[in-house]
Amino acid sequence: MLYDNLLLLTRSWLQFFSLFPNASFLCSSEYQT
Repeated sequence: MLYDNLLLLTRSWLQFFSLFPNASFLCSSEYQT
């Protein structure tokens, strides 16, 4: 059961990072300017 929770958490993080790479890029570009 612990393994299932860890797998679910990992998948959710992967989805989060795949959805918001552009947002992080915009934030970094704003800090540069």
